[in-house]
Amino acid sequence: MTNSEINHLSLVELKELRRKIAFAIEDRLGDVVNELSVGSKVTINHRKASGEWTVRKINRKTVVVEQGDRRVRSSHALLAAV
Repeated sequence: MTNSEINHLSLVELKELRRKIAFAIEDRLGDVVNELSVGSKVTINHRKASGEWTVRKINRKTVVVEQGDRRVRSSHALLAAV
């Protein structure tokens, strides 16, 4: 959908589109969370967190991962299973 098409939508249509996008994002994040478990190896899509990390704790919105002595809290959306 292009920007000009979005500009022609009514407020009700925009709210419905936003709701559908939010559900799609939740579904994708749910898939990522289901693949993760404590002890699994992941990578983080962030320039300051390169390399392979180990999952230590899974929260509802974040995951605590560690690499040696370094611990980081990351969003589910930034993680990819190795």
